[in-house]
Amino acid sequence: MADDAKTAKVRRQFGLILTLISSRFGLTKEEILSSVEGYKSQFEIANTETKKESLYQVFERDKDEIRALGIIIETFSVEDAWGDNQNTRYRIVEEDYDFPSDVTFSGTEMALLRLAGEAWRDGSLSLDSRHALTKLRSLGITVSEPLIGLAPRINADGAVFEALKDVMDRNGYATFLYLKPGTSEPSLRTAAPLALLNRRGLWYVLAFDSNAQAERTFLLSRIVNHPKRSGTKVHEPGSADYAAALEAELDAMDAANTATVWVEPESDAAVRLTAAYGALDQDSKLNIHYSDIHLLADELTEYGSTVRAISPDTLQAGLADRYRAIALAHGGSTHG
Repeated sequence: MADDAKTAKVRRQFGLILTLISSRFGLTKEEILSSVEGYKSQFEIANTETKKESLYQVFERDKDEIRALGIIIETFSVEDAWGDNQNTRYRIVEEDYDFPSDVTFSGTEMALLRLAGEAWRDGSLSLDSRHALTKLRSLGITVSEPLIGLAPRINADGAVFEALKDVMDRNGYATFLYLKPGTSEPSLRTAAPLALLNRRGLWYVLAFDSNAQAERTFLLSRIVNHPKRSGTKVHEPGSADYAAALEAELDAMDAANTATVWVEPESDAAVRLTAAYGALDQDSKLNIHYSDIHLLADELTEYGSTVRAISPDTLQAGLADRYRAIALAHGGSTHG
């Protein structure tokens, strides 16, 4: 399946990055292919030059894609092996990603960075990555222990995104269950994806809704199941720039909607919200432009008493509803 192949590629490339960072003196191609999960199983059965060449091509494509992400893979040769590409070594130098000397952080910002670091550390390394490090040690290669505790986090929208992208690439229709704000049960939707857009960390899809016979925008985090392609029916898109249209739609909604909140100075909320929406005024108030009042209420709820909604009334009500739901879930009262 296409999803399985994409997942395998991401896991393989992440393992390659970890392995190259963990080796202080670099690794040869043979050492990489024999230790990194995703290459290793194929390398062990590559008993012909043709099979090896195919695996080498996968490795080269992975390097190109990783470099396209802005990650520098350094290539060098040991002094006594110039011209022998079998002894070419690869590594990723951690120092290339140090903060510039003129970048500083406040005490509050450092505290947030430490919390983020702990959250990543709690995930630990994936089993595949641990196997790669163990294999390197068995080859007598020194690895960097500080990498233990690092793990990628993929948000829940990832599988939904890949499914919709696959349907969009084939001009098809997708069926999915969509939970609208204020409803307790999702409804079945059939729509042809036209554009996917990431905005402030959230993914949106502009799609042609077959029931409404019109374009509609859906938030991927509100799709509660894995989208499926709806038969062989297709929707041929026009020549419009649908991504630009979706962004313009969300921009227009932002411009038309403004919320005002009070934020406790020097709190976690103040640090994070001012980074996203601008500075507080002299009364510790912050104006926030938004496209979805429900999303804004969700975002502000996590700050508790350090944020208070001033306007609009719908934001005040939304926060109150969420606090009551939290209290109820923990045995509190639904009143007050």
